[in-house]
Amino acid sequence: MSPTSSWPLALAAIALSAPAAAQSLRPDMAPVAIGGVGQWFGADAYPKEAVRAGRAGRVVALLAIDAAGAVTGCTVQISSGTTVLDTTTCEIATAHLRFDPATDHLGHPAAGTYVLPVRWVLPTPPAPAPVDVTAGPPMDRITQIEVAYDANGVALSCRSMINGAPPETGDPCAGFKPGIGTPNTRRWLRNGQPVGVTVVQRITQHVIPTP
Repeated sequence: MSPTSSWPLALAAIALSAPAAAQSLRPDMAPVAIGGVGQWFGADAYPKEAVRAGRAGRVVALLAIDAAGAVTGCTVQISSGTTVLDTTTCEIATAHLRFDPATDHLGHPAAGTYVLPVRWVLPTPPAPAPVDVTAGPPMDRITQIEVAYDANGVALSCRSMINGAPPETGDPCAGFKPGIGTPNTRRWLRNGQPVGVTVVQRITQHVIPTP
């Protein structure tokens, strides 16, 4: 048989073997998260700094996953606008998230990437516990706030003191930022000269049960 007459047979053999080869190949698969990702980003994980500042937002991070399914890198692609929320997203992802790794076209584990969107929503503060007044009213709750101003009426510091309040009571000075002042800010004079002062505000809350 001449070389030319053998070509159809060779082409037929290739055609028959191609479907079998195609069946042995699998498409590339991306990493798949193991367990619920959202469980790591609940209220307990919310950065206290962001809670105090009232900051929330959406973070989109690109995770690098190695062939063992571990997170080896985290890059913020879309920022929440709050640094601590962005960094906390990556810290949690790196420390806690695990994946079934990506696979190549032969089904072998391979490195891959995973897009992680996280929406940080400020936790809802728990409702205050009821106060039992059977034995009489609770002790008075006394709140005292001291704000220091300079001679130009700019607030310099804030110090608070609360007695008789439950532990979860917020600090009135938590959101204070030094340097607050406007042209309409009150100023104080002594002998005709502007002076700095400390303004003390004291509030007493007394509970009287209805007969």
